[in-house]
Amino acid sequence: MGWQPVVSLVLLTLLTACMSATGSTRVESAPEETTPAAATSTATLTAELPLDLETGWQRRAPAPTPRSEVAAAALDGRIYLAGGFGAEGETLAVVEAYDVTEERWATVAPLPEARNHLVLAALGDRLYAIGGYSVGLQQPSSSVWAYDPRVNRWSEVAPLPTPRAAHAVVALTSQLLVIGGVGPEASATLTYDPAADTWDVRAPLPTPREHLAAAAIGDEVYVIAGRQGTQNLDVVERYHALEDRWESAPALPTPRSGLAAATIGRSIYVTGGEALNGSGETFGELEIFDAQAETWRQAQPLPTPRHGLAAVVVQDRLYAIAGGPIAGLSVSGATEVFTPAP
Repeated sequence: MGWQPVVSLVLLTLLTACMSATGSTRVESAPEETTPAAATSTATLTAELPLDLETGWQRRAPAPTPRSEVAAAALDGRIYLAGGFGAEGETLAVVEAYDVTEERWATVAPLPEARNHLVLAALGDRLYAIGGYSVGLQQPSSSVWAYDPRVNRWSEVAPLPTPRAAHAVVALTSQLLVIGGVGPEASATLTYDPAADTWDVRAPLPTPREHLAAAAIGDEVYVIAGRQGTQNLDVVERYHALEDRWESAPALPTPRSGLAAATIGRSIYVTGGEALNGSGETFGELEIFDAQAETWRQAQPLPTPRHGLAAVVVQDRLYAIAGGPIAGLSVSGATEVFTPAP
């Protein structure tokens, strides 16, 4: 069901008020790489989901550099936020670290080159920044850099076999898994072994897509939603890393792209995203997948709906950071944390 004009107007008014409260900025330029397409009412999609009212969001200090299409990962109690688009639409190299105990931000060594639509993952004692666009939405990159926080330095490691942007990454026990995105042979699933500094190609993603999210529970990786062209998807597919095998999983209740996901215990938390219908709508729905029950439920929505955000878990709390509050090119420094019910 499409949004009625009056609903779109009210939504945009609320988003504008939200930006004022959180220090977000809209960049007046064309939407990213999408054209209008029909959207489905999220109210219809989520009305039957059980609502958990024992949980809640709190705001934290905003990231010093408002941005969207960012990457983030946690290492040793700090959340690292890298790259993305800045307020003028420029591609950023800046990296900022948030100490969750001291609740403050600090600037660390920048990426060797500016990137947007990149991914970041922590494995062992390093961070890995993978792929992305170097300028605007031009040619995807195959660059991979490792960050050592002890010396505050990035170093180049083995590049991706094929360039990627708007993809997803998951850290498993001893390897990184890169899934989906934009680029040649983007359906190929790639694994990186830091010990050998080598890449391998695994079974392809059954439903190719970009602007997707992924999260792992043990050796099972859930690849969630995203888009094909101008169509948002609700598809969820599960990858069994030990068997190199894909299968279908229960669909996400709210189709969306530009979303973020992270794992707490045996549950996957999904939030954010954008509509592709030209309304400017972004999604605040927080939907939680219980891997044991194979069911989705709904919790309190993200206070600042946005897309191109980062979701990171530290100490069993979900941090949603940065992202654009209006579909297309917009930025925010919002940092909001969700604490699940005991």
